[in-house]
Amino acid sequence: MSRPTRRPTSLLACASLLLPGSGQLLQGRPLDALLHFGLALALWVLLIGWLVHGWSLADVIRHRPRHGYLYES
Repeated sequence: MSRPTRRPTSLLACASLLLPGSGQLLQGRPLDALLHFGLALALWVLLIGWLVHGWSLADVIRHRPRHGYLYES
């Protein structure tokens, strides 16, 4: 079993800030990515999508993989 590619947390945070869910997708969490993207899309229709942008950014920064290694900061 190969280890996932290490990506700097700052890169993941920037990706998530530009498009909610993209940071989660780059972390290998496609279901979380779909949740963040779907909520952002739905809430931008109501003009409060910036809330999900902030949540998505915070989630990428706080996430620690279960396999014991951390993404670079």
